[in-house]
Amino acid sequence: MPTDPTGKPITQDEFKRANRQLAASDSDRAYIMSLMHGVHEQGKMAAWIAPPDRGINNNPVITNT
Repeated sequence: MPTDPTGKPITQDEFKRANRQLAASDSDRAYIMSLMHGVHEQGKMAAWIAPPDRGINNNPVITNT
């Protein structure tokens, strides 16, 4: 069901018009991808993800930053 950003139901035509304005542009997508770099080192976390409050089984999160 098409809705506006506030959740109000709208027609399919209104949705198509609004989607062109609200959808991420190619430059928006490129910027997001520039932020997302894989981190594969143990104890390190990607900068674009908030670290959890606690780890598995309520253990503290150990980071080597």
